[in-house]
Amino acid sequence: KIYHYRIKESESKLEKTQATLKEVQLLRRELAPHLTFLKKQVEKIEKGQAIRSELQSVLTRFLSTEKAHLTSEEDRIKEATSLIEQKKKDLEQELKGLAGASDTTGTNILEQIESHKNLIFELQEKRRGFEQKIGRLEGMIEAHRAISSQSTQKSSGPSISFAPTEYSQLLSDIEFFVASIKSAISLEAVQNALTKLTPLIDGLKARQPQMSNEAKASSDIPDIKETVLELESLQKNLAPLITKEQETQRQILQLEKQREQILMTSASSTENRYRIASEIKQCESELQILSVSKSAFVERKERFDQEIKEAGFLFGPSFLHSLNAFNPPAGGEDGIDMHDLQRSIDRLKIRLEEHSGIGHEVVDEYKSTVERDAFLTKELVDIESSVKNLESLIVDLKKVLDERFTKGVEKINERFGDFFKTMFGGGNAFLSITLEKKRKRKSDTEILEDEELEMNPPAGGEEEDEIFERGIDVHVSLPEKKVKELTMLSGGERSLVSIALLFAISQVNPPPFLVLDETDAALDEANSRRYGDMVERLSEYSQLIVVTHNRETMSRANVLYGVTLGSDSGSKLLSIKFDEAVKIAK
Repeated sequence: KIYHYRIKESESKLEKTQATLKEVQLLRRELAPHLTFLKKQVEKIEKGQAIRSELQSVLTRFLSTEKAHLTSEEDRIKEATSLIEQKKKDLEQELKGLAGASDTTGTNILEQIESHKNLIFELQEKRRGFEQKIGRLEGMIEAHRAISSQSTQKSSGPSISFAPTEYSQLLSDIEFFVASIKSAISLEAVQNALTKLTPLIDGLKARQPQMSNEAKASSDIPDIKETVLELESLQKNLAPLITKEQETQRQILQLEKQREQILMTSASSTENRYRIASEIKQCESELQILSVSKSAFVERKERFDQEIKEAGFLFGPSFLHSLNAFNPPAGGEDGIDMHDLQRSIDRLKIRLEEHSGIGHEVVDEYKSTVERDAFLTKELVDIESSVKNLESLIVDLKKVLDERFTKGVEKINERFGDFFKTMFGGGNAFLSITLEKKRKRKSDTEILEDEELEMNPPAGGEEEDEIFERGIDVHVSLPEKKVKELTMLSGGERSLVSIALLFAISQVNPPPFLVLDETDAALDEANSRRYGDMVERLSEYSQLIVVTHNRETMSRANVLYGVTLGSDSGSKLLSIKFDEAVKIAK
């Protein structure tokens, strides 16, 4: 029962705490719109101050950098104009003093080259004549070779003696050098071949034997001597020709080099004239560009002066003093984007106009309102914490109560089954826990809130608050009967079931004493004996006071107290201890 009391007490505290919570929430809701308005006004003031500081900083950077840039730009335009004008004058003077190169020398050299080429053509014609003669000599040498091979076996006269392969090798060498002369590409190669052929001819002359006139007359073999002499003559005539051709080629190369040098000199002179003229035009273009830059500089200087005036109006003379003391970062515009700064300045000016016109007394009102809201918030947190604690306590108490109730029913069921079987000689009986829905009783505040909801119903509707209460169902099954419900039992049977249940409950949590008043009145003799057995079992745990008229029940008692009518017609109390009575009776 103590848990029921504690749950009820906690629910009462929870109800009061929730009412207080609603009051605090209502106060905060009333305060929230005004606080939001004040907060926006203070934010505007703070933003205006922040924008003003940011604008001052950006203007300082922009104007100081712009001032340095304008000074540097003015110096650059003056210096660049002076340099370009001086460069133009120097180029014009150089163009006047530059003379065109004459082409007379180049024409003479070209005529000399053509003359030397004609000479080389004549020399090559003579060379081809020599080559034809060399071909003829080659044929004669081949014929002499064939005849010599036949006459060597028949002739016994004096001749030049050769080794077995010496004669063939000699002819092969001559043929090789003659072929080299015919296929030579340059005169130098022809001269080398003739030089190597000369020792062979000299060797043949030294080995020529003396022959008789008869042998000479009788011999029909052509003499190679004439051929060798003719080859020697060719060598003598060809050598000067080759030397002259080589000398002419060298002269042609020298003349061509001189002509190329003259052409290069002429081209360089023409190129210099074009280059100087192009540079003069470039100087004129640069001067025009500088003129445009000077116009842009003048406009920029006017805008700078206007910005200085506006800054002095916004921030006063102290700002202009700090502007003169500000040093722009090294590198000029390398570290600052002037276009971005200009856009930032324009944007900040517009925003500063939007946040102007708000009184500073709003800040004090906002601070006091914030303090009150903070106090209510703290109170709200404390109350919500109390609500959570009370709800948690109620849940814990109900949980303990449910656990004890469930465990108690389980224990009662164990005893209830035993007592029921003892009472009815069999069968079965048990208890089951039921849940019953009941509407929660509402307080006066909740009733008023429900009336407001009826006038302004929520969009999603609302379900009624319901609570669940636990109950007990008794289930019995009598031996040899199909009866399952208490309503179908007789009065005596229901009395026996009730007695069994009461005894089972008392066994679970035995009291120090128990009073039974006429609980056996509806029992017959057989059931009285069973009732007496249960009473004896129950007396082991508790002291029993039984009011009864049943003899069977009285026989089970240790002490019997009775009221009888005395001789004086008055009531008298009589007590008997059965243990002593039995001894006396014996």
